[in-house]
Amino acid sequence: MTDSALIKTRRTPTQQAQRDEFAQDGQWLLAMEFLIVCSRTIDSLKRVVREVRINGNTDGNTEEE
Repeated sequence: MTDSALIKTRRTPTQQAQRDEFAQDGQWLLAMEFLIVCSRTIDSLKRVVREVRINGNTDGNTEEE
């Protein structure tokens, strides 16, 4: 192994801490993206429920008469 290869494989505690922090930030970003997708899905489902209720109420009024 060359000297430059050895230097690349060795990490100082500061470098390792930075890598760990970067990995943790990546996990937070994934978690936030997941929550955003969940929120959009819930909003879409709420919209569908509102539309079904609106259409259901107009159809339901004719059945009650």
